Amino acid sequence: MNARFAFWFLGFLAFEVCESAPSSRKAAPQPSAAQQQMAASGRVLFVNRCARCHSLPKPGDVSAAQWPNILTKMAKRSGLKPEQRQSVLTYLLLARRPAGG
Repeated sequence: MNARFAFWFLGFLAFEVCESAPSSRKAAPQPSAAQQQMAASGRVLFVNRCARCHSLPKPGDVSAAQWPNILTKMAKRSGLKPEQRQSVLTYLLLARRPAGG
């Protein structure tokens, strides 16, 4: 796992922890335009590549901590390049978030 990915993922996990905290905490910031664009391309890859072999899981059915390990295994099977894997992970993690936060 490269350092940039680890840094990004740990930051996202911090948002997940805040999301499950009491409602008195601030909502997680909105994703940047770059994250939204990456998530959009990740969604296309997720739908087109993953559905070839199995039904698509709902992003919220798997914890944010489990998705990277699952994607590492599935990326090899589906032939995803590292940047494509990152796009799919971005989509899945952002899709877990409630709308508007």
